[in-house]
Amino acid sequence: LKAYRESLAVSQRLALADPSNAGWQRDLSISHIKVGDVLRAQGDLAGALKAYRESLAVSQRLALADPSNAGWQRDLSGSHIKVGGVLAQQGDPTGAHNHFHAAREIATSLSGRLPENPEIQLLVHQVNGIFFRTWILRTPVRLSIIGVIGALAFGGWKLLQLSQWFWFLSLPIFLVALAGALVLLIPLIANTRFMRRNQGRIEAAAKRMLKASDK
Repeated sequence: LKAYRESLAVSQRLALADPSNAGWQRDLSISHIKVGDVLRAQGDLAGALKAYRESLAVSQRLALADPSNAGWQRDLSGSHIKVGGVLAQQGDPTGAHNHFHAAREIATSLSGRLPENPEIQLLVHQVNGIFFRTWILRTPVRLSIIGVIGALAFGGWKLLQLSQWFWFLSLPIFLVALAGALVLLIPLIANTRFMRRNQGRIEAAAKRMLKASDK
């Protein structure tokens, strides 16, 4: 960590001395990511998030200055993944979803421009998976689905109680609602495990994507 912070200090001086030098600006972004990776591995999620957001800010400036540069766009997508990953670990699925959504939009755009790039295709596939899972875990969506399922379950159960003559109608409704509730609750309970299990592959894709932009 000490070595990475010393490297970061050098990158900050160079980037400050010549803000127009895109190479030095990118070096600064990568230095922030390296510091963030170490802090995250040490369990300092707040420190890692701060470092990743610093990297994201630099990547955003570079991508905005030259939208046609695929390398800057890849870096920006990777920075969003880093920030989103930490937010997910901190229990903020909505914040994570927003950053994964941004990463997905960038990666999808790049996929259309560079259809033969395997790293970008892998990134699109993985970000799509995490994007839809974080979408279902967002509180408004989750509460809406739970509300609908709960209403169906309650209505089906009441029909079963009030009229045994219509058991053939009410029982299937109740069972479908119960199955829906279980399908919804299982990913909610396993949210933390899912994030930990998949984060490694997503981070690996991000690292490979960042390396690809050096070529």
